[in-house]
Amino acid sequence: MVKSPAAECLYCRSKTWKPLYLEVIDRLGFVSGTWDFFQCQTCQSAQLFPLPLQEKLANFYPPVYSFSKQLTEGSQKKSMLLNTLSNLEYRCYYRPIYRSQARRIKKTWKKNHKSNDNPRLLDMGCGRGLRMQALSEEGFKVEGLDFQPHLTEQPSPLELNIQYADATTTQLPWPDQTFDIITAFFLLEHVPDVRAVLRSVRRLLKPGGLFFATIPLIDSLQAKWWKDRWIHITEAPRHLSLPSRKGLKLVCKTMGFQETTIQADSILEEAGVAASSLLPQASITDVYGNRKVTSLMRRLFGASSLLITFNFCFLTSILFRSPGHGFLCTRKS
Repeated sequence: MVKSPAAECLYCRSKTWKPLYLEVIDRLGFVSGTWDFFQCQTCQSAQLFPLPLQEKLANFYPPVYSFSKQLTEGSQKKSMLLNTLSNLEYRCYYRPIYRSQARRIKKTWKKNHKSNDNPRLLDMGCGRGLRMQALSEEGFKVEGLDFQPHLTEQPSPLELNIQYADATTTQLPWPDQTFDIITAFFLLEHVPDVRAVLRSVRRLLKPGGLFFATIPLIDSLQAKWWKDRWIHITEAPRHLSLPSRKGLKLVCKTMGFQETTIQADSILEEAGVAASSLLPQASITDVYGNRKVTSLMRRLFGASSLLITFNFCFLTSILFRSPGHGFLCTRKS
């Protein structure tokens, strides 16, 4: 019999658990060992046990983890091929997603703040800043924060202001009530203390400021369909928790936010996740980091399968209102 953990749920603080997925293996093969997800019986959020120590988290990320247009250095022949692929991916997949999210944030902001046309925005977990570029193009005064130093030690090709710090700490390089908007795209599932991040967000936001986040939802139809093959599960031990909508709303309310809504995020991005769940060895790490020819072919095949997975994600997210990725919007009370 599997012993239930005694730790608190990161979202509702309950201590009642049931096994969800046991002996999960890192889909990238970067971290050895197996990992267990348990499900909170109060809010149905999922959590990794045991939670890794904060100081070990950075070691779980391979040198090439997230997408960047600067991933193609190496032999000339491979670089030309990968450069072509990365440019196509950016133009046809990533940039439309980033622009859609930026316009959505701008529309929500203008709906309630017509007097401030250039709000100050902090993007937590910004990486090298590709999404920051889309936000900047919409008129936001953008700054970035990331916890991976190897990303921020290199000058940003976009000349954006990116700082390195742990989002869970109180020692962030800005005074209280600095920002009108804070964003966190696929960040909360990576942190061992969700409440600490929300505490930092609330401290840095001006009164009435908005917090936007995208996050995988464990109570979605996509999660139930893929089960332990869903890449947000096999991202263990980098993914430490996967909230339910109930858990996410509850933690926002507890931490002093109001008017919380959770809607469907980009269907295109969800379709990419579904394709990656279908072909887990076609990851950015495999293609651009390890540069395996077989991984490149799988990624091309995965791209061709987006039409099928897009329709699937449209049905689950829009028609059945069960998005795999939640687009969270909440206001500082």
